[in-house]
Amino acid sequence: MAEARFPDAELFFLPQIATVSDMFMAVLSRKANVMFLDQAMVDGFEESNPGALRKAEGISAPFVFPTYYSVLSGEIRLRDMVDVALRKMIDDGRIETMARRYSEDYIPAAKNF
Repeated sequence: MAEARFPDAELFFLPQIATVSDMFMAVLSRKANVMFLDQAMVDGFEESNPGALRKAEGISAPFVFPTYYSVLSGEIRLRDMVDVALRKMIDDGRIETMARRYSEDYIPAAKNF
């Protein structure tokens, strides 16, 4: 994904066993210039390290990652009920209203209609 979106960038790789802290340290030590995280991870880091990072301003979100949930194998009715409830909340705007309370960067999901 990064190579397609940023073809001129030099990529820095961490091993698969790397932690989120390793990602933050790579940026703080200038081994890497940027990382892509959700706001909750940044907020947690900022509590202990205020001002250590800055948000890239003036650009749209380079990536949008979906959120998944899981149910036990075979729980098709439960999965479908959760899907219908979430779709209804997306369509009537409740999800967006709740999300905007916590994140000004929320990108609304597409409505069904």
